Amino acid sequence: MEWQPLSAVLYPIYQRLQVRLVVYTLGLLCTVGLIAVIAHRITHPLKELVRFALKLADGNLDATVQNVNTGDEIQRLAEVFNQMTVSLKKVLKKQSKAEPKPWKHKTRRKQNF
Repeated sequence: MEWQPLSAVLYPIYQRLQVRLVVYTLGLLCTVGLIAVIAHRITHPLKELVRFALKLADGNLDATVQNVNTGDEIQRLAEVFNQMTVSLKKVLKKQSKAEPKPWKHKTRRKQNF
C-alpha cells in the first residue's frame, strides 16, 4: 500500500462538505424567503383592518376596508366591517331624524328695582 499525502485523502471529504454547505445555505435562504412571504400575506390584511378601524374611530364613516382578498376569515372580517359601517350610517341617520330639535330656554333676567 502506497502512502498518499493527507491533502489527497481529505480532498473528497472537503468537496462533499462544500457541496453540503452550499445546499444547506440555499435551503436556509429559501426557507427564510418563504417565511417572509407568508408573514407578509398574514400581516398586510391585518394592517389594512387596523387602518380602517382607526379611520372609523376618528369618525370617518365613509371609510371602507379595501385590498383584503385573502379568501379566508380575514377577508370575511373585512366584509363584515364594511357592512358594519353601512349599518352604522343608517342607524345614525335614523337617530338624527328621530331626535327632537334642541329646545332653547329663554332665561329672563331678574330686574332689580
